[in-house]
Amino acid sequence: MIDENHGLVTSTGGTNYYVRVLSTIDREKLKTSTSIAMHRHSYSVVDILPSESDAAIQMMQVQEKPDVTFADIGGCDTQKQELR
Repeated sequence: MIDENHGLVTSTGGTNYYVRVLSTIDREKLKTSTSIAMHRHSYSVVDILPSESDAAIQMMQVQEKPDVTFADIGGCDTQKQELR
């Protein structure tokens, strides 16, 4: 937070934005690396997202372990060796 109504936000692309924080946002929850929702036109902070909503974290989470083994996959011997 820069002051009570403004903060500095870094996007996933690395761009920094000086933004307005809506009065409805709990300032105590705004910390470094908190995921937020921004208004698409004004870039104001409009919501604090739950930590599990982070797209990068969701991509790394294993949803379910596949029951397929390398022996079940036909062909692609070179590609299978690279995966091992």
